[in-house]
Amino acid sequence: MSTPEIASLLRAIADVIERNSPLEIAELTEAMKPSKTAKSRQPASSSKAKSKVRVDLNALSQRLLEATDRTQAAKILEDAYLSRKELADLGRIYDVHLIKEDNIEIIEQKIVESLVGARLNSRAIRGDA
Repeated sequence: MSTPEIASLLRAIADVIERNSPLEIAELTEAMKPSKTAKSRQPASSSKAKSKVRVDLNALSQRLLEATDRTQAAKILEDAYLSRKELADLGRIYDVHLIKEDNIEIIEQKIVESLVGARLNSRAIRGDA
């Protein structure tokens, strides 16, 4: 984002603050806080990440292929706490198109859609669902 774009964004935020009451601002601020259910990733340097056992991508792949819906597959990936590199390696196994700008969440979505979503879509088209 360029400096003029940032300045414009900050002006827009200031305008919103000036136009709303303190109560509305407090509600907006509260709504923008991350929820307790939102997943947060720890940096690779954290003690939890260091103590994590290397994930067997083949076993994880098998669990993903056995998932019956997108939510279940997303939960499997989320619980694995894979790094971006590990997710990219998993995506390469199944020829998932990834770009350098993809973050962990996007890569997870692409893997889920490629492995589970495509299968569900195919079943729906065939009428097997």
